[in-house]
Amino acid sequence: MTSQGLGAIVGAPLGGLSYQGLVPVGERMGLGASFGHYSPFMGTAICVTLGFLISLRILRDP
Repeated sequence: MTSQGLGAIVGAPLGGLSYQGLVPVGERMGLGASFGHYSPFMGTAICVTLGFLISLRILRDP
């Protein structure tokens, strides 16, 4: 299984859960409902950045 397939299988349900589940958290923290709506995109950006940093570590010049 490729990482793209794994991301599609796992990411779709997790994105939906974070989209719905983090709206009350954002409202309690005073950030509003938009915090929950943008959380899947923030999570994606964090994961892509971490993947990039890991690839730099693994694929560095000998």
